[in-house]
Amino acid sequence: MPINIIRGLPCVQMELNAAGEFNKQPHVVLTQGGEWDPTALDHILMDNKDGGNKVKRDGDPALQHV
Repeated sequence: MPINIIRGLPCVQMELNAAGEFNKQPHVVLTQGGEWDPTALDHILMDNKDGGNKVKRDGDPALQHV
């Protein structure tokens, strides 16, 4: 199954089923059951006093926290 990564998000190309086709095709479960909590992977880097320096590029000057 081809999965494209666009702006860091996995994307699967899909199309609608023809009439009656849904029950004739095999079903593949790609996720676990249960309710999705989109905050499970939240992380606020800038809460850290030195957070800006952790995301800077090589060669950028160090950021001073004011």
